Amino acid sequence: MSDPIYFQWQNEYLLRTIYPLREMKLRDFLVYYYEIDLWAEYKHKTREDIKPEIKAHQVAKENQWNDAYKKHEQLRAYFLTRDITENYLKAFPDPDQDFLSKINGIHRSFSTYFPGYNDTRRERYFITRQISLVEKLHQDIIKEIATKQRYIRNMGPGWVKTPIYEKEIEKLNTITLKMLDRELNQLYDFLAAFDKLAKRRDELKKWYTQTEKEHNQMEHMLPSKRWNAKKYTDNQKYQKELVELEENIKQLDHRVKRVKNLSEKEQLLTLTETQDITVKDVVRGKVDSYREAL
Repeated sequence: MSDPIYFQWQNEYLLRTIYPLREMKLRDFLVYYYEIDLWAEYKHKTREDIKPEIKAHQVAKENQWNDAYKKHEQLRAYFLTRDITENYLKAFPDPDQDFLSKINGIHRSFSTYFPGYNDTRRERYFITRQISLVEKLHQDIIKEIATKQRYIRNMGPGWVKTPIYEKEIEKLNTITLKMLDRELNQLYDFLAAFDKLAKRRDELKKWYTQTEKEHNQMEHMLPSKRWNAKKYTDNQKYQKELVELEENIKQLDHRVKRVKNLSEKEQLLTLTETQDITVKDVVRGKVDSYREAL
């Protein structure tokens, strides 16, 4: 005997069709008030008050970042695979071939266009666009199921096509929707991992731009410093300024060269290690962990 239903959203069909955002909005509500409670606790604290939490936060952030990077690389490789039929045959020996061809179409789009994007905004737009396409497929399947169910009800118990439609509905529910959910969850996971890396990539790009700007400014000053040092050989001030400027240029070049020789993962990790952690960061980390737990 099924459990009694007291609210419309407890009906699985209604939950999928007219209440699809219910759980997401519930999570948003819980997170919102959790953050309020946290700030009431931490608003008067300083970095000195929460040293152990700062250390724990830094370790947790590095672990989360490493997990996100690994997840991102795995899912990126998955979506750049043009034909993932074998992956689905392992879980669905009798897959929905029409839907499988649509999934492969999405993967071909990834393989064709995604590697050419070198801008995080364009990459994110592309991923969200694919999510929208799969979500549209989800809506279409739900409508198709509803249409077939309506035909069965309207045509009465003796309708000759009832067994055919019932079989099709069963396949849509047990195979097609499950295949779709699997692909959609992969896309959601890819977007979540991508967002965590995108901010770091933008910060790294900004760092390279800033260091290049500093380098150009110092190179622009170098001729005049050399001229002064050569003309006023007895002036220790000009000699010292030239030595300091040349040393700064050398150190900056060395730092940029060292970072560029690292892998992308190591380059991004250097940003994580050098950032100062504030009370705000600790609170935000607790909020993020709470959201993920939900």
